[in-house]
Order: sequence, then C-alpha cells, then structure tokens
Amino acid sequence: MNEKGVRIVGALITGVLDLEGCRVPRDIVLINCRFVAAPVLLSAVIDNLFLNGSTLPGLRADRLKAQGNVGLFDVKATGELRLLGTKLGGDIDCSDAALTALIADGAQVEGTFFLQG
Repeated sequence: MNEKGVRIVGALITGVLDLEGCRVPRDIVLINCRFVAAPVLLSAVIDNLFLNGSTLPGLRADRLKAQGNVGLFDVKATGELRLLGTKLGGDIDCSDAALTALIADGAQVEGTFFLQG
C-alpha cells in the first residue's frame, strides 16, 4: 500500500482478503481480479472500494463504512454480496453485474444506487 492506497489489476487472489475491522484511509482498487474466497470487509472503514470487472464467490461487507464510492460494475458473483448495515458516503455502482444475491438491508447510501444492465 502506498499513499494513494492499493491498486491491483488482473490478479488471481487465492487466499482470503480479510480486512475485517480495519481502518484503511485510502482507496482499495482490485480491478478485473479473480477471487477464490469471498473478500471480508466486515466493520471496515475505508475511503473507496472498487472491484469492477472482478469475479468473486461472494462479498462479506456487513457494517462497512466507505467515505466515498463502492464500485461493483461488471462484477460476476456466484454467491451473496452482503452489505447489511453498510454506510456509504457516495455511490454504489452495480451496473452490468451478474449477481446471485445482493443483500443490503439497512444500508445507507448518500449517493446513487446503480443497478442497471
């Protein structure tokens, strides 16, 4: 991680990306990546999260607090994307995503929730 955050493109992530309870005051950008296990961002506090174009077996992000945006554009998810009680200061973009289930009960999105495509 550098002063701008994490930016990875096209990686195969074989372990669990576990950021449960972490405070990351930077962007997490994982574009066109393939995840073997569902990323865990339970109760994490971050700036922005972008998983655009990635393939993942789910996402565990209950109580996530993002100061800005969450990008799930063109994501292919074979399991649940859990965003229960999430608080987002910006937009969430699920445009063109292939989702099995999006569970976002109690989510607060200050921006726009895009679900087209």
